[in-house]
Amino acid sequence: MALSFTALLLAALVAPQESGSARWGINKGVEYCSLIRRADRGDYSSLLVRKVPGAGLELWLTDTGRAPFFAPGQPISLLLQPGNVRRELPTLLRRLDDGRALIAHSPPEFLDQLAGAEAVSFSRSGKVLFEARLSGTAKAVASLRNCEQTKLREWGVDASLALSRPAVAKANLGALVSDSDYPSEALADGKGGQVTARLDIDVCGAVTGCAAVASGGHPALDQRTCKVLSERARFEPALDLKGAPAASSIIVRITWLLPAS
Repeated sequence: MALSFTALLLAALVAPQESGSARWGINKGVEYCSLIRRADRGDYSSLLVRKVPGAGLELWLTDTGRAPFFAPGQPISLLLQPGNVRRELPTLLRRLDDGRALIAHSPPEFLDQLAGAEAVSFSRSGKVLFEARLSGTAKAVASLRNCEQTKLREWGVDASLALSRPAVAKANLGALVSDSDYPSEALADGKGGQVTARLDIDVCGAVTGCAAVASGGHPALDQRTCKVLSERARFEPALDLKGAPAASSIIVRITWLLPAS
């Protein structure tokens, strides 16, 4: 398969803007919003909490190259204080050459837990990988959520719509596409990339509209994404607060990878 329904690899880390705390920063990317917190121990290790607007929440850690503290198959433990909130995170999901690693996709409630935290640490097999005292976290989380709401409005999604359940795809969206769908124009130009799209879904679960809100780097990729999803994607419709089907919009992401030659 030349395509996958996954999140784009983390963009280059930039100097964070201050978000109400001298220790937290917020990075407002084209396709995501991130909180950035460097470790207390004086090196360049960092925690990134990245929110894809309308989609998932990701946790990233960085190391400094001094020691391989990420290893496949070894779970990582997260601890938030106060409250002794513990979570066993999945095994390593993705590692980049510069030492950044995606360690977990987290549920939305993690942001509420983080907002009330005064300290965070990650460990593996009893060894601390990252630890930091936190201040201004509630304000930083509020900034992250504000960033997400702003992005959704820019992308044409009514974030104020009260739903008891969002629309749910009946099949993995990545499974709806194949190498034969790869646009010949993008293939000729050697272009691949990730398309972030807004899908408008009616009360029957059909796609009634599609727009690329963040380009995959080539117009043909954007156009083909909407064509494939509009023709093939089917959803369980969103439900309103009374449990009745409701029209809604969602954000999805399709990654186009150049087929192996």
